Amino acid sequence: MELLGFLSCLPLLEQYARNAFEGEMNVEYALFTRRNYKFPEKQPAPHSCWDEEKGELYKHFPAGKEFVIGSTDKDHFYVFMQDNRPENIPVEPYSTIEVAMNDMPRSSMDHFYRGDNFVTESVTLSESGISKIILKKQRSIV
Repeated sequence: MELLGFLSCLPLLEQYARNAFEGEMNVEYALFTRRNYKFPEKQPAPHSCWDEEKGELYKHFPAGKEFVIGSTDKDHFYVFMQDNRPENIPVEPYSTIEVAMNDMPRSSMDHFYRGDNFVTESVTLSESGISKIILKKQRSIV
């Protein structure tokens, strides 16, 4: 079985979107970000280097812009974005939280592989310890 990188699914996602919107698809905003890999040579194409990734991204988002945040000789992030939203329309504020899971014990990493021992999401969240850090929205009684 050939292992495919995430960006390899973009043509399929575009086709799903075209089908859902009866042939019309206008991407307003696209964002791809990732931390530098510890073992880039072990990544499936097109994820073995940033040049391959951004080349694939430009095929689908030709007006995109690329950025590198941080020093490339240390940990850094690659960012690619295309923003086609009209400037005169306000954008609703939103928040994103990313959790980087680096140098985890093997016993914790095992929860994120779907093998014969795969269990439910709730068990994974509990046994990996993630449930302890997830913020739950509290309801206020009025």
